[in-house]
Amino acid sequence: AWRRTGSSGQAERHSLTHSLTHSLTHSLTHSLTHSFTQAASAARHGQIVQIPKDPEDRRLGVTAFSVASVGSNTASTGCMAITAADSFDMNSATCDTSLRCPKCFIATTLSADVALEIVKCSTGRLGQAVTITTNYAQEYTFINHDADNTLTITAHAVAGDGAPLSTYVLPALSSVTALCYGGGSNKLLFPAGTTSGTASINGGTVDNVVIGGSTAAAGFFTTVSASSTVTATGTVTTGGNIYFEQGANDVTLAPPGSVSAAQTVTLPDETGTVLVYTSDAKRNQAINHRAGVWQSGTNNMAAGSSETVTISNSYITTESIVLITAEGGTTCEIIVRRVVLNAGAMDVTVKNDGSQCSGRYKLHFLVLAAV
Repeated sequence: AWRRTGSSGQAERHSLTHSLTHSLTHSLTHSLTHSFTQAASAARHGQIVQIPKDPEDRRLGVTAFSVASVGSNTASTGCMAITAADSFDMNSATCDTSLRCPKCFIATTLSADVALEIVKCSTGRLGQAVTITTNYAQEYTFINHDADNTLTITAHAVAGDGAPLSTYVLPALSSVTALCYGGGSNKLLFPAGTTSGTASINGGTVDNVVIGGSTAAAGFFTTVSASSTVTATGTVTTGGNIYFEQGANDVTLAPPGSVSAAQTVTLPDETGTVLVYTSDAKRNQAINHRAGVWQSGTNNMAAGSSETVTISNSYITTESIVLITAEGGTTCEIIVRRVVLNAGAMDVTVKNDGSQCSGRYKLHFLVLAAV
């Protein structure tokens, strides 16, 4: 250390102070100018901008970006808003409105479930003029703000190729982030726990949510329990019995021990009638009521042809009185030619005295006690 007195020493101290002040001011100004220049450049290219913070402040900053609709993209757009299915080439400098596209997409209002194609993310643009290489990875943000419909996000090497490299189905009112690696062959990598865009649930319980939504798919269950209505719009197949519970008791609908041919049971619109169809045009049916309606299995009985059908009924004996009337199908005229009564059944022979039937005919019968 040294010290010089007098006017000469004061002059030197003044000069040194001025020099240090100028140097520090210039360094700080240059640093701040450089930081804000970088921020301004990022904003012009639609990238997320974070305000420089005090190095001692380790709290996360607040991130915000501007949103623009398709066709209104600007150099400062940070998130693209869509309302319908769309495709975006992330490598293109003219992705939308002759500019690159941002790495954020938001579905604002959808009228149906839609698909969003992200093309060439592994060579996506850092700015208007620069694309990423294998030394970089980019983060993508997807937001589904619609309250009812899903947004299906697919990654592609070529637009519209129909072969997504990765898929994610984003439910209503939710968001997800994905990463795309420059050396990752244009795949979007979504959070762990998803397989080809569908959640892999290996445990737990799904409570109070709709499974399937508006687009139904196959499901496999060991037991299905419903506390309310079960609706099936197609064929229901069961390998066992069907039980109808009524209070403490139930009614079981069971097939026979062995079935020689396929059978169809059709519920009628008349009281007390059950139609049992077989592949044979002649129907053997059991109708255990004193009154009932039998219906033919075919709807094209030829003109002038006859057939004999057997109707089983426990009320019929060989001494019974049976009243039978025929109701012809469209264009035909069915008449009852002969009735043979047996114990527990009757054989009815009918003939078509009109043109060929274009609809099924019916036999209405009433069984009276023996005289």
